[in-house]
Amino acid sequence: MHDTIMDAINACNGDIKAAAKKSRYTCERIRNLLREKARNASKAERQANIEEVRKLAAQKISISEIAKITGKPTSTIQQWIKKA
Repeated sequence: MHDTIMDAINACNGDIKAAAKKSRYTCERIRNLLREKARNASKAERQANIEEVRKLAAQKISISEIAKITGKPTSTIQQWIKKA
């Protein structure tokens, strides 16, 4: 289903109304799908950042150095390492 909606959006150059007319889905459903994709991408990026921080911490790199490398606050780095 998601592929069908995404194909319709891509075929209409991102125009949600046109995609809704072209497919059997409503504008609201299409917007919800786009929000879901954005949330999933954000979660995946955050998880990748956490993994990177944990790998650097495992190499005995200091929290302040990890913060400089990643551009994240030291408090965030500490939280991510603590939850490991």
